[in-house]
Amino acid sequence: MNIKNKLFGLVLITFIIISVMLYFFNDTSHAFGIEDANDKTLARYNRDIEKNPDDAEAYYNRGTVWVNKGEYNKAIADFSKAITLKPNFFYAYYNRGCMLADQGNQDKAIDDYSKAIALKSHYFDAYAMRGNSWAKKGEYDKAIADYSEAIQLKPNDYRIYVNRGVAWKAKGEYDKAIADYNKALQLTPIDGRIYAQRGTVWAMKKDYDKAFADFNKALQLTPNDDQIYFNKGLAWWKKGDSVKALSNYSKAIQLNPNNESAYTNRGAIYLIQRNNKLGCQDAIKACELKDCKLLKTAKSMGDCLD
Repeated sequence: MNIKNKLFGLVLITFIIISVMLYFFNDTSHAFGIEDANDKTLARYNRDIEKNPDDAEAYYNRGTVWVNKGEYNKAIADFSKAITLKPNFFYAYYNRGCMLADQGNQDKAIDDYSKAIALKSHYFDAYAMRGNSWAKKGEYDKAIADYSEAIQLKPNDYRIYVNRGVAWKAKGEYDKAIADYNKALQLTPIDGRIYAQRGTVWAMKKDYDKAFADFNKALQLTPNDDQIYFNKGLAWWKKGDSVKALSNYSKAIQLNPNNESAYTNRGAIYLIQRNNKLGCQDAIKACELKDCKLLKTAKSMGDCLD
């Protein structure tokens, strides 16, 4: 492979591995859910607060309504007021932490989860969510420690094994990741996303037969997941089969026309094959979707200049 092909090869995006973790614990509806998002309920709590401005539970309950209505800043304000009135209100700390994490403020979220844990040491959800915040910060050892504590508290919750598996994978501890995915699949063998995650680890270990078996099982269970096709395409590329890689990237794009990673990887393969027309089309499309590294690399090599 010449230097130009090597440079295009370096542009290829690696496996998408974090999305499952963010999916499982980003939905905090189980933590709230005590009230429907309707104006009648909201009006009732407004009246309660008007009658008793020092009612911490009323502020907390109104905060849950704001959550269900998608008004996260108002929810944070009400949870904060509840904490001011009742400083040992661990549910308010936890729920405020969830909202802060959702807004990307992981440091403040971690502080709130930690306060919730200090008030209620066996709080599974707080350990799980704090682990997610640590993972989002790239603090995988701390994430694993929290996930492990959560497993001690609730050993049959498959989601926490998946999350710890993703953290192990991010650290390059592939055998430990596979062990956690195996445990998760023992607990729930019908979740295609777990097979997909384990498949990426097998591919990273260059055990492609096991990787494709997992990807195929995942697609049986979740046939419209573009990320699975993306990861399967990358595995075929790493195995040396560009035809199958292109086919899977194209399927990913068919399912999700905004998958910039699939455009980038498909375009890089086209450019390596000297199919500049299709390669540049994909590079331009990826750049329109905010991933311009392939187009920049192509131009630096004298391609895609028109």
